[in-house]
Amino acid sequence: MSNVLLHDAMMYATDMGMKVLPCKPTGEQNKAPLISKGFKAASGDPEQIRSWWQQWPTALIGVVIPDHYLVLDIDPRNGGSLEALEAVTGPLPETLTSWSGRGDGGRHLWFKKPGAEISSRQLPKGVDLKSGGRGYVIVPPSLHPVTGKPYSWTGTTVADLPSQAVDTLAPRKPSVPLPAPVVDRPSSLDGLVRSVAEAVEGERNQKLYWASCRAFDHGNDDIVQDLFDAALSVGLTDAEASATIDSARRTDRQQPEPFVPREQSKIRVTKPASNDAPESASEPDPSQDGSDASDGLDGSNMGYVLNRLTAWFSRFIRTTSQDDIHLIALWCAHTYVVEQTYSTPRLQVDAIMRGSGKTTVLEHLNHLAHHPVQAAAISSPALLTRMVSKGIRTILIDEVDRSLNPNKPGVDDLIAILNSGYKQGATRPVLVPGKNGEWDVEEMPTYSPVAMAGNAPHLPEDTRSRSIRVLLMPDVEGTVEPSDWEDIEDDAGQLRMELSDAMHAGRNLVKQARPELPEGCIGRMREKWNPLARVAHVAGGDWPGIVAELITNDIQEAEMERQDGLANLPKSVQLIHDLAEIWQAENFIQTSQILSRLQTQFPHRWSTQSPTGKNLTAQGMGRMLSQMKIYSSKDNGQRGYYRNQFDRVFRQFNLDPQNKPS
Repeated sequence: MSNVLLHDAMMYATDMGMKVLPCKPTGEQNKAPLISKGFKAASGDPEQIRSWWQQWPTALIGVVIPDHYLVLDIDPRNGGSLEALEAVTGPLPETLTSWSGRGDGGRHLWFKKPGAEISSRQLPKGVDLKSGGRGYVIVPPSLHPVTGKPYSWTGTTVADLPSQAVDTLAPRKPSVPLPAPVVDRPSSLDGLVRSVAEAVEGERNQKLYWASCRAFDHGNDDIVQDLFDAALSVGLTDAEASATIDSARRTDRQQPEPFVPREQSKIRVTKPASNDAPESASEPDPSQDGSDASDGLDGSNMGYVLNRLTAWFSRFIRTTSQDDIHLIALWCAHTYVVEQTYSTPRLQVDAIMRGSGKTTVLEHLNHLAHHPVQAAAISSPALLTRMVSKGIRTILIDEVDRSLNPNKPGVDDLIAILNSGYKQGATRPVLVPGKNGEWDVEEMPTYSPVAMAGNAPHLPEDTRSRSIRVLLMPDVEGTVEPSDWEDIEDDAGQLRMELSDAMHAGRNLVKQARPELPEGCIGRMREKWNPLARVAHVAGGDWPGIVAELITNDIQEAEMERQDGLANLPKSVQLIHDLAEIWQAENFIQTSQILSRLQTQFPHRWSTQSPTGKNLTAQGMGRMLSQMKIYSSKDNGQRGYYRNQFDRVFRQFNLDPQNKPS
């Protein structure tokens, strides 16, 4: 079958001009790309495709939908059917169709993309729109991950989407004329409108909410109208846009009246009326894209509150990417459920220059995280241990580059608490008053979440390996809101109560959650990411995908650091990595040859150019390898090492030497 998959993957690229990518054939995240950067890294290069399927022979074939096509995805498991689709679009013609190997009637209907824009908003439940250039689909003859049966094609031509369907699926257009540009207003306000107009599905409400809050700060009615028009242009309905702007208005005490679009009456989002209850208004989540607030696991509203938390941090903090805002929100939320998780990652709030908002992040965590305490207010590590022993606290350390300075008294004890307290059950011996004026030793728990802020701090390697890093950037455009706590403290308090309630209600779901993590997330990497992945799993919606991407990026960064020599591996572990690099296709290599190769290829580690100023010796190498129960042998009177002695440790360190002995 692997030859068939490779043959067809090549065919899609060479005969049909499509870009191809290998996708995961099994597991909870099946159908996800096996390559970094996802479908954006898909390729039409035959050699690249051949290399992928040689590496993953059973990979599903994914193809990026060409720009001139669209796909209507019918998923019966979520209530989708052709009948329900045609009830909306009218009759659809026969067209090229890919049938799922699940055998439940799931299929992809391929159509030519019309000249007019269309949206998924009017599609029925269980039917999704995949537009050309914006995603990928699994194609035959891939084997379905659950049934093991192949996907299959029917039809030979791609039909035009009927005009009735195009009209029905057209996005809602603004019902008011677009205002003329305001020439004399600040460019930062135009940037707010642009951020909404460029928002993609999944972030439209969040960006509208954030931009509206900024607009109300400026007291500019025209900019609010422009934001409303921009929201309609990217597919939000009148009611959704109006309600989101109202939610932003309520965070500003000087805006008592609801927003009313120009030349329109106020439109509210309403729930359907029941037989025994009147129709009542309901407000959509200001940070969701029109989805149900309770779309998490078993009806949890954790995702709803996480989205609100993300919108909050987006108002006051600038990071290098939106991913870091998601990370701060996830970490803040997880502080409420660390008793339900086995470990808690340290949050490292980093910046390459001062004035980027590190202290601001800690201020907001101090208002939103679970039972926070500022480490600056603690007189000694022993006092910190005693505080934590009374109940889990979220420890916030500012200026960590100074707080953890090796020359500072007591810093060793503080670092020991940070390193031990990331796992449940961790304790620290503390002297307590005993009988007759003597002192007794008592083991006190140290398990607590910790956030540390500093400018590119040089953390100890043990602490660094337990940390997840967020990188802040200065707000050069002036779009970040000031954290005036006199004005925003009540709103922060309300959000904290919502967060506390949601996490308390979902704590048992978090405890039971066992999400599958991306490939390569093992060992300490797994320990630090698993708590956030469990929260994301319960939250549902986009959150599992968000945390999977965060983990994948962290794994790739760690590997790049290792390759660039930035990661401080133990010397014996570094030796194993370097041996995997220098080993050629031999079953046995003499010790002298191994030393020569190491000193030639890695002189900065193993030659006189190393920090020791000495060449690695046979005895020194032997001592390091003996720690892993690898010992030299004799072959034809020459002492050296057999390749099969390293198989176990190469596997354990996830190393795969390119040249294996035949």
